Amino acid sequence: MNKGLEVYGTLLISALLLSGESVADEGLFGYVKGAEPLPKGAWDLEQWFTWRGGKEQGSYNALDTKTEVEYGFTDRFSGSVAFFGLGVNTSGLMIDAYLPGAKDYPWRPAGVEAAVKYNYLTPALNDIGLAQYTSISYFWYDVNSGFRKNVYSFETFLIAQKYFYDGQLVLAANLGIEADSATRQPIEGLPEDFEWPLTPEMEIAITASAGITYRFAPNWFIGAEIFY
Repeated sequence: MNKGLEVYGTLLISALLLSGESVADEGLFGYVKGAEPLPKGAWDLEQWFTWRGGKEQGSYNALDTKTEVEYGFTDRFSGSVAFFGLGVNTSGLMIDAYLPGAKDYPWRPAGVEAAVKYNYLTPALNDIGLAQYTSISYFWYDVNSGFRKNVYSFETFLIAQKYFYDGQLVLAANLGIEADSATRQPIEGLPEDFEWPLTPEMEIAITASAGITYRFAPNWFIGAEIFY
């Protein structure tokens, strides 16, 4: 069966808590990472809400949340911890190894992540910003179906960022590699011919993303992002 088009809508709320007037590492993008470092001793709190929907058949709605707390250990090195949540409401869909049937439950905790970022060049001081981001994560729910699935991930990528017009227009790009190990949990009552493999699955993939954002008023910006 065709998975169909899936539509995303994301809201990001960011609060940077530090002394002075610096706004380094402010949340300019949704899921694309920026190269600007968090100042030493500063805390950053970001909250994402992402709605997913738009299958060609049946009904599919999902709400993802991500709550991230970041701390600047030095002016170039920071660490963060993130907590993920998931809510799924789907009906009229059965897709082999993807959606095993109807699921309807409210938001619940779904995963955790720990990450570090090291800045080599800052976009505010250099022609272009450059940083390295590395993370490990564990999810205990499948983000597509909402059924139980143990997913362990390791990801590392380079971040490039460039300011234009005194920071009013910002470009960023991420390029890296991700390794995943995933194991589905058994589900009772599935049709005999339905594919729901229970053996561990391993995947290594190149990841790439880019974003552009434009500040049209103080503390307000609009942007777009693309992912591979």
